[in-house]
Amino acid sequence: MKHLTAFLALILLTMSVVTVLAQEMHTGDQAAYSIELPSNWRSISEPDAVHEHAEFVNGDRMDGYLQIRKEIVDAGTTPSDLAQRDQDQKLRYIPGFVEGKQEPFSGRLNGVTASYEFTKAGKPMMGRIYYLQADNQLTAFARMTGGRFYQPRFQGELREIFRDIGSDIRNQYSIAYHPTNPKLDGTYRKLKVELIGPDGSPLKIRDQKGKDVKYQIMAREGYTAKHTVE
Repeated sequence: MKHLTAFLALILLTMSVVTVLAQEMHTGDQAAYSIELPSNWRSISEPDAVHEHAEFVNGDRMDGYLQIRKEIVDAGTTPSDLAQRDQDQKLRYIPGFVEGKQEPFSGRLNGVTASYEFTKAGKPMMGRIYYLQADNQLTAFARMTGGRFYQPRFQGELREIFRDIGSDIRNQYSIAYHPTNPKLDGTYRKLKVELIGPDGSPLKIRDQKGKDVKYQIMAREGYTAKHTVE
């Protein structure tokens, strides 16, 4: 079964350099993110049954246009891969397209920017796309609690998902332990579950033919200690 990754693509089109003004937070009922934009930008559409992407403008569309696109791609796809795909399949066909360069960046979300030039209505325009690998909230929640997140794209994928879930239910262990830190201070305590062999090294599992079997431990990453009520 394919594993998927979520990306956000912020597509910025302008005729000139963007002026930095006071910032304003934008979010929507259907958006799984929030974004701060200069106060002279305004929202013209949010993702709903009619509009697929969030869109913002700075005055007129020709002065500045921003589109936020969420896309689900196969796991292992990098921001650079997505940027190259967009250039090969979409951008190069825009009138007056001139390829720019890709630049990586890091922060709360990592990604790359892709710059380019083109013409619209006979006017020179500049475009820049920010490709960010989204931190899917359900994926993070599943990882922290020792679960697994499924995001099927087609009904035909459900059968294999249910088979995975059934296998996980039949092959699980309940482990309990007493923490060495007895304080009831409400702090978060990290956990790490490993399989250790008799010699103290990571346990190796082999099949009947003597070949190593890969295994994955699904366990929660930690817990919050109880807090003494004062």
